[in-house]
Amino acid sequence: MSTAVIVGAGHGLGRAIAHRFGVEGFDIALIGRNASTLDTLVEGLSGAGVRAEGFVADVTRPSRSGQGVR
Repeated sequence: MSTAVIVGAGHGLGRAIAHRFGVEGFDIALIGRNASTLDTLVEGLSGAGVRAEGFVADVTRPSRSGQGVR
């Protein structure tokens, strides 16, 4: 099974893209800064039969461990 990764997932375009790929059979990984927003998105997608999981991250900030891209 393939996975679609949505970076900057939100209620607009991110949700629409996730839904579109999800109903086509992709697993969905949602990446965003707000856990509450991600939880709401995952819940809505799950209700539509889409397998989705949210991951909290801010891709505009380098990793604090020193392993991030600079």
